[in-house]
Amino acid sequence: MGVDEIELESVDLDDAAALAAIDPADALGDVERAAEQWAAARDRSEGVRAPLDLVDHVVVCGMGGSGIVADVVQAVAAPGYDLPVFTHKGPGLPAWVGGSTLVVAVSYSGNTSETLDATRVALDRGAPVIGVTSGGQLADLLDDAGQTVVDVPGGGQPRHSTGSLLVPVLVALELDRDLDAAIDRLAAVAARNRRDVPTADNAAKQLALRLAAADAGIPAVYGTRGIGEVAAYRMRCQLAENAEMRSTHHGLPELCHNEVVAWADTATAGAVLWLAEDPAEQRRIDVLRDLFADRFAWEEQITAEGEGPLERFVSLTGLLDLASVHTAIARRIDPTPVDPITEMKEALA
Repeated sequence: MGVDEIELESVDLDDAAALAAIDPADALGDVERAAEQWAAARDRSEGVRAPLDLVDHVVVCGMGGSGIVADVVQAVAAPGYDLPVFTHKGPGLPAWVGGSTLVVAVSYSGNTSETLDATRVALDRGAPVIGVTSGGQLADLLDDAGQTVVDVPGGGQPRHSTGSLLVPVLVALELDRDLDAAIDRLAAVAARNRRDVPTADNAAKQLALRLAAADAGIPAVYGTRGIGEVAAYRMRCQLAENAEMRSTHHGLPELCHNEVVAWADTATAGAVLWLAEDPAEQRRIDVLRDLFADRFAWEEQITAEGEGPLERFVSLTGLLDLASVHTAIARRIDPTPVDPITEMKEALA
């Protein structure tokens, strides 16, 4: 069903029965309880430490809902971490990875082919490896090699298990300074935007209805560099997997040097969502909004809250994750199945 065929007046996001009918696996509940998941992961991760004094850099590997962990860790580490942190999404590893590289392999299922391949390469080169997984081949591979495995609860969706996957990595790398504040912030965002909060007072539901409307077109999510850009990428992925919706994302200030030219094509203008995390970029956002607001069907800014980078990240993604599930429901799409991913993996196998 195309977006232009949706009759939004028939979708009442305040109707609990309607939500349950469209979302039988309760993906919405998974997102609403994210803070509890993060807190449980914090408690399970006590004592998990990486051999940081023995390595010169860190590579975090993962794909899809597990791969977002790598993006977050890199962005959190960038402002002041002592070791360079790199993201790797795909098979193999860069040629420079070796015994002085800590490799963190994240795979919710433990059976992601690309991450397994990267892990085998890391072991062959003598790199220390930490695995974060619910089991599968990754756990077996690292157990046999005598490497560290952090077990996470299975049975869920990787994209809705971010806390379970991310928190152990943050703790192991000693990047968890504002973890408690982030958990509190995530709980506060959920409380303001839970399903029982009426649409009139619920920012997640309001955003979802705007995204699901026909005039949203292919929405663009623009985030300020670092955490903001990762949050934009996260929203693009969540809209794809939860709501079967295409979108684009980009980062500031880079988009000012390329994508801004495409806004001249007003015939294809859609919605724009600004994610403001870096205060230094607010002036640039203001200028862009003033100059080009008439090019968009609508545009809206969400500003990060909190002090530390992790807290500011969840202040954005806590709201956006909820909005993506509500967008699916507004489009009458079950937000849990990801059949095309399954079909692709089976075809490749």
